[in-house]
Amino acid sequence: MVASEQIFQDLLASGVSSAFAGVAESLRRRSSSFGGENDKEGRESTSACAGKIVKGQEKVAEGNLGSSEKTSWKSSMSGRESMKKIGEEKDVEGNVWNGDDEILDDNPLQDQKPAAKGEEVDFDDDFKDEENTVQGKQESTRMKIVAYSVSLIFLVAASIGSYFISNEAGIFAVGSMCEEMQNSVMAQIHERLLGNIDPLRIYLQTGVKMAQESEMNLSSWDDLQTTLYYQHNFLDTYLDESRCCSGVFVNIDYDHFVDGVDDSIHCHELEARDCTHTVTGSLEGEIARANLTGNALWAGILHYSKSYTADFRAKNGNKGGNVHHGDFAQVLPGDINGAQNNTLTFKYYEGSPKMNPWLGDANVREVEEEECGERCFEDASDGHWTQPVGFVHWPIQDGYWYREVQIHNMQQGDVRAAPRAFPWTLYPPAVLKTHLFTPINDPDGKRIGGWVVGFKLHWLSQFLSGLRMDGDCMSVGCFSFIVERETGHLLATSDPSIAVLTNDDTTNGEPIQQIKASECSDLRVSAIAQKVVDANGGDWMNVHNFKSRSDVAIELSLVQLAIEKLTVSEPFIMTSDFKRMTKEPMNSTVTDVPYGIDWVVVLSIPEEVVMDSINGKKVKNNFILVGYSFGLWTIEEFLIPLLIGVLAGTLIARSKG
Repeated sequence: MVASEQIFQDLLASGVSSAFAGVAESLRRRSSSFGGENDKEGRESTSACAGKIVKGQEKVAEGNLGSSEKTSWKSSMSGRESMKKIGEEKDVEGNVWNGDDEILDDNPLQDQKPAAKGEEVDFDDDFKDEENTVQGKQESTRMKIVAYSVSLIFLVAASIGSYFISNEAGIFAVGSMCEEMQNSVMAQIHERLLGNIDPLRIYLQTGVKMAQESEMNLSSWDDLQTTLYYQHNFLDTYLDESRCCSGVFVNIDYDHFVDGVDDSIHCHELEARDCTHTVTGSLEGEIARANLTGNALWAGILHYSKSYTADFRAKNGNKGGNVHHGDFAQVLPGDINGAQNNTLTFKYYEGSPKMNPWLGDANVREVEEEECGERCFEDASDGHWTQPVGFVHWPIQDGYWYREVQIHNMQQGDVRAAPRAFPWTLYPPAVLKTHLFTPINDPDGKRIGGWVVGFKLHWLSQFLSGLRMDGDCMSVGCFSFIVERETGHLLATSDPSIAVLTNDDTTNGEPIQQIKASECSDLRVSAIAQKVVDANGGDWMNVHNFKSRSDVAIELSLVQLAIEKLTVSEPFIMTSDFKRMTKEPMNSTVTDVPYGIDWVVVLSIPEEVVMDSINGKKVKNNFILVGYSFGLWTIEEFLIPLLIGVLAGTLIARSKG
């Protein structure tokens, strides 16, 4: 009790007296505002109360407020509350009330409720309320900072998410356009390849039909040699630099009756050099044993590519170079009457377009020179250079044509392609070569040989290198190559300088082997090839119309997606099958890839080419993103509240005016 009284005295002494003055003055004004005779008692009571308060104020100023006077002061305060209630009731009843007569808001005691009887007045609550108000303001400031931070983070995150969603939508859209472009390019490649190969089918089927309708007996030299003109003119006018050779080989049979083994399957230079299950058990042994029976004949044309061989000579000099570039040679039998193990002779025409009859090796004469070099023989009839080669076991030494005829039991009019490309090493430079072929029958319908047309595959690289995708796409990194599905061997690329053989010089004694696409020294081939194979079970046999980027990787998180887009250059890769699509028989005249060819065309377009318009603006877009996010935050947290405040002030000012 003593402590409370002391606090009370201190409060009064430190400035509460001024509050009393305000209260007394307010009460006086209130008493004067009451109207009518009926309010007399109220005015007197109010005046008395005010007088007591003034006296109490004087006592407080002098510090002489006794205990009884304290009680009286408290009663006065209770009276003040009563008067306030009376005033409120008068207001309701319609009496005049002046708002200026309100008790001053800065009176620290105006909100203090009167103490109950026997209860002390607690003045500590006012100070606690003030302290709580300060703490509340500080807490509100902290909450605003947190709210501002959270809103800023949310805006930035939302903007970044929107950016990457838009970016991925752009990538997907551009990727779809890229896919359309790839489809278009693949269609062009397919049509061009088919456009170069299908005429070979037409050439073979037309030649056989021509012989049938003319009732030619291709097993005799007189009729066989007439095909040379047809062969020469086709090669000379169509295949051009990719031309290789064409030939008709007849009266060729195997010694099934000698050892009972089909050498076309069990003995082959490219496929089965060990000649397992044959009598000799070796390729050389089979050739030496002359397992070729019948009265073998052949009539063929061999063309030497002009620019290709000339480029090789310019690079390597005359050593081993082919002096016949741009020329053609006849592939002729040593004995035109046909003979078992017949020998082979080349007859070079040295630029002359006119062919002369061939009378066989019996008409060849030796050149009378001490050092004749290669040109030691010539045809006595016309003086053209001839070169006796000796015996050649065509079925097991020249590609796959006869083996495929036997394995697939091909009938007249059927056309197939060799299942594998192989190195052509007759003269430098060595190149990849493949065959198309059809069987030859005698007048009795017996299969006696085959008509073959070969072409070099270096034209594929020349074609791909000249291909233009989307303007100058090839010059900025677009790349294409062709792979043989069964072996994985590289056949051609859009860069002709990339080797497809380990060695192209047929004179240096080094091995000449094919190169697998995944082992190519050029990463544009090997890296892409490995990616394609890895994505398809590690086997080219599983690769069919593969696409590396056809969908947006939505399973990635934003962080992973951001890292990938900033650090990984992912090319757009597509593969297409170049193989027969219809089930038409081998003798069909429908335009389609011949049976036997099964290639995979790979097209790779760098991300930089496709995404150039997007990637070029990534940095700029990042700055725009940050500025946009900061601008949104500033508008939300500062500009909008400021505008609202200005608008509210304007409205208040107008209402008072």
